[in-house]
Amino acid sequence: MAIQGAVSVLLNVLGDGTSTSFVFDLSKDVYSILVAQSGETVQNWFTGDRKFPAPVGIQSLSSASAALEGTVVTLTFSTPPPASSPTSVNLRLLFASE
Repeated sequence: MAIQGAVSVLLNVLGDGTSTSFVFDLSKDVYSILVAQSGETVQNWFTGDRKFPAPVGIQSLSSASAALEGTVVTLTFSTPPPASSPTSVNLRLLFASE
């Protein structure tokens, strides 16, 4: 299965000052990637009519490491993100060729 495409995603994570991991599900959580065009209903990329396949891999372009299990993303930081201001995380979702 060759990688066909990649989508970069920028997240702002607001930590609690003590936790070093952040977990979210692309298909369920409010953190899901959404798409909408003029006049269309906002929908999750990975649910509903499954117009877009789930990603098969993930890369972190930031200081946090990233892991993907199904549609669940785990970000791990070497030190806890501060609770006082958001920390930017740049991820690349990888998709297989069909």
